[in-house]
Amino acid sequence: MLGEEMPDHVRPNIPRALKVGAFWLAMWLVPVAALLVALGEANVFSQIALFFSKMALVTFGGAYAVLAYVAQQAVEHYHWVNPREMLDGLGMAETTPGPLIMVLQFVGFMAAFRDPGTLSPMLAAARSAGCSQPGLPSHPASSGSSSVPPSSRSCAATRASPAR
Repeated sequence: MLGEEMPDHVRPNIPRALKVGAFWLAMWLVPVAALLVALGEANVFSQIALFFSKMALVTFGGAYAVLAYVAQQAVEHYHWVNPREMLDGLGMAETTPGPLIMVLQFVGFMAAFRDPGTLSPMLAAARSAGCSQPGLPSHPASSGSSSVPPSSRSCAATRASPAR
């Protein structure tokens, strides 16, 4: 199919990696900046966006390593949830695939429900849980993985291995 030559559109090069990285950085930071400009830093949606962006940058080690940081910050620093509610959120997340996203949605829901601003509590909470933060933690990972194409050897090795 591909032969031995790597097609030009997947050949790694620095200018393409920089363009893809700049695109994903903008996809991540423009919505956060828009929230800050439109609503101000004290607004709960801005705080959620900043917190989850910071979390995406300073944490590593998988979902279970990140959950402790999220739980501590959501309870002790931001006071979005109380300790019992955080345990409920963690327990709920353990019953489903993707525990990190589930906990982030729960924390965002509770934060916006408690401080809805001019929106109704349920509308604010649903907007936060469904739209605001689930993508923020994954943007740094997306930008890194999409800017580095696979090598032709790994593609050839995958193609040559028998299907099971």
